[in-house]
Amino acid sequence: MNKVLGSRVKSLTLLLLLSGILSALLLAGCTTTTTTTTTTGNMTNDKGKKPEVDREKALQNRLQLALGYMGKGDNNRAREHLIKATEMNSRSPEVHDVWGLLYQRQGELKEAELHYKKALSYDPTFTRGRNNYGL
Repeated sequence: MNKVLGSRVKSLTLLLLLSGILSALLLAGCTTTTTTTTTTGNMTNDKGKKPEVDREKALQNRLQLALGYMGKGDNNRAREHLIKATEMNSRSPEVHDVWGLLYQRQGELKEAELHYKKALSYDPTFTRGRNNYGL
């Protein structure tokens, strides 16, 4: 029974990581920004204002990068992106879900459980978090 559950967890984790990497690649291909440099050297958009940062998109990019590095086995780089994602939005269920995956991957199951619970406390209907916590 444990072998079956273990292989299912590995399969699900691999599927999540691959979908994250694919999403990051697709998002990277769709990003365009028009900037100009003024005489003072500041970056501006066509209207002379500093470009707006889409915080949600930036957060999602950080999470996709973290998942990508986890897929490559580079947990330290994944942790760097997760720290920055947490700084952007410490109450994001998605951020805590990926923290849970990282800790689970490292065998730190109590820490993983804490992050899964945090994710669900911020959004009790967060399906992916409920699924990962259940596994």
